[in-house]
Amino acid sequence: MKGGTCQLVDLETCDQFQSSLENEHTSTVTSADYCSEQAIFASCSDDNTVKIWDRRLNLLRDIVVDEPMRAMCFLNESGDLLVGLNTAVSIIRSVLQEDANEQVG
Repeated sequence: MKGGTCQLVDLETCDQFQSSLENEHTSTVTSADYCSEQAIFASCSDDNTVKIWDRRLNLLRDIVVDEPMRAMCFLNESGDLLVGLNTAVSIIRSVLQEDANEQVG
């Protein structure tokens, strides 16, 4: 990941995907993870966002938090995320639900 761009290579087909300019992070991507059960990726950035992507890097959700994130990973097959903020560790539950951004903190 370079700057705010997310790039993905399917190792089975060698197909390459890149996030579109309008959906990119506006700052450096600090972490990314894949949830195979949900077939989704998550990326977080210094721009205070977590972005949820499908396998072709189509943006599914854009979750805004109060501070930059340093790391994150999927916790379980439901798609809950553990995120490391500057001052705390938080869980974002059910990242595909519309109210996911209300659950950070």
